[in-house]
Amino acid sequence: MANRSGLHDAVVRIDYDARTVTPDLLEGFYDDLPVLYLHQDASSKLIVAVEGSSWAPNMDFAPGEGVLDKQSSARAAIIPIVNGPRGVNNPERQGLEAALLGEGGPKNITQVFPDNNTYTPVWEVHPAVWTQAAIDAGLRVQVRHEADIAKLVQDGLLVSGGDGVANASLGGLRSSRQISNCPIIARL
Repeated sequence: MANRSGLHDAVVRIDYDARTVTPDLLEGFYDDLPVLYLHQDASSKLIVAVEGSSWAPNMDFAPGEGVLDKQSSARAAIIPIVNGPRGVNNPERQGLEAALLGEGGPKNITQVFPDNNTYTPVWEVHPAVWTQAAIDAGLRVQVRHEADIAKLVQDGLLVSGGDGVANASLGGLRSSRQISNCPIIARL
């Protein structure tokens, strides 16, 4: 959390006397409910820059690319919406574009939760992009459930922002071949 070069980007406050750390948490969704999670490590320098996490390129070797199978995979999907609704005061705000504009966290959707027997904090990033047709039709909304992702992909309203293995449980949404270690710590 801290060394000679300074504090980790995810540290809001550190109290050396009390030996406590207040971390920055990201909001997301699991099963239509808000969750909070840490952002710790990522295999991609791009994700490291966006999340303020540590670069850990060997995470790419976690088994199970594009698979949610507790027997063969150490990975589960996290779905960032690339071009979701924007606006600091917009209750529907979501997405990487909004986050990069400083409007708040991206509010990603996670595929599993710690009470699920397939839980892993090793997230394989599956970026989803709203199509121009969906945007023009006014269908772009905040997405909060993985089943909604699958339906929107199948309906052609969301498309893959990645070129990796297709995840059947997400309607064929493709992985970006990037890993982010983000343990969920609370469901709200």
